[in-house]
Amino acid sequence: MLQFISMGIWVTGTRVSGSDSFLFWQTKGGNDYKMSNSLGRHVLAEMYGCSFDTLNDREKVETIMVNAALEAGAEVREVVFHKFSPQGVSGVVVISESHLAIHTWPELGYAAVDVFTCGDRVNPWDACNYLTDKFQAGHMTATEMKRGIFETQKEAVNL
Repeated sequence: MLQFISMGIWVTGTRVSGSDSFLFWQTKGGNDYKMSNSLGRHVLAEMYGCSFDTLNDREKVETIMVNAALEAGAEVREVVFHKFSPQGVSGVVVISESHLAIHTWPELGYAAVDVFTCGDRVNPWDACNYLTDKFQAGHMTATEMKRGIFETQKEAVNL
C-alpha cells in the first residue's frame, strides 16, 4: 500500500508487482500541474520495506538518486554521498532546479527522501516514483508542499 499526501489530500495507490507503472499521483502530480504563485514544489517521502543491500550501498544509492533526477528531466550539477559505519548512506544531488536528498536506515529498511524542484519543467513526483521502485519500497507515504508562495506576482530584482 502506498500513500501520498498533497496539500491536505491523501492519495493512495497499490504497488503493482512486476509493473513499471504505479497507481501513484495522477491528479495533481502530472506534468500539467502548475504551481500558481509559488517558486517550487517540495516532496517529502517516507519509504519503508526497502532493500537492505541497496540502502546500505553508497554507489547504488548515488546512482539511483542521480537517475531519479534525470528521469524527472532535471539537470544534475553536483553529487555528494557518504557511507556511515556500520550502515547507512546520506547524500544530495544538486540540480539546476534545486535538489534531491536522502538518508537511509538500512537496518530498518527505511529511507527519508526529499525532492525539491523549482519551475514547472521538472515534476518531483516522477523522481519520487522512480526512487520508490528502485529502492523496492513496500510502503511509501509522501507529502508535497509549495515553496515560496506569494499572494501577488513578484518581479525579480537584479542586483
